[in-house]
Amino acid sequence: MNFITRSLIASLLIMCFAACSSDDTPDRPAADVVAGTYTCTGSGTSQITDMNLTNDQKVIITKISDSKVKVEYNIDYNGMSFGTFMTDDATVTVDKKTDIASINGTGTVSMGMGDKLKDYACTMSGKISEDKKDVEFIFTISEVMGGLKITLH
Repeated sequence: MNFITRSLIASLLIMCFAACSSDDTPDRPAADVVAGTYTCTGSGTSQITDMNLTNDQKVIITKISDSKVKVEYNIDYNGMSFGTFMTDDATVTVDKKTDIASINGTGTVSMGMGDKLKDYACTMSGKISEDKKDVEFIFTISEVMGGLKITLH
C-alpha cells in the first residue's frame, strides 16, 4: 500500500509542476509593437477646403519607454511641406484580444507660409494592427481653417 500511495503522490506532484510551467511568450512592450516608419495616403478636411494628400505621407514613431512614443509627421501637400506635427508623449496600449495597438497624444504642429510659422495645438490618435499592415492615424488641429482633420491609412 505504501508503494501505491507514494506513486500516487509522485504522479500528483509531477502533474502540478507540469501545470505550472508557462508556454506563453512574454508580452512585448506596447511601444515596441508600434515603433517604425509608416508610409500612408490620406486626406484632410476642414470647413474651408478638402485636401488630397500625396501618397507618401510618412509617420515616424520612436519608442521612449514601454508605453510612451514620440510621433513625427511632416504634412506633405502637393510636394510642399504644409506643417510638421510633433509629440514626445503619446501613450500606447495594446488590446490583447484583437492585438490592435492604440496611440493617443497631444502635441504641436508648426504651420504657416514661408518663414512665418506658428505653432498650433494638435491631437493625434492611431490604430495599428500587429502585422503593421492596417494603420490609421488621425491628426486634429482645431485652430486651422475652421478645424482641420487629417486622416491617414
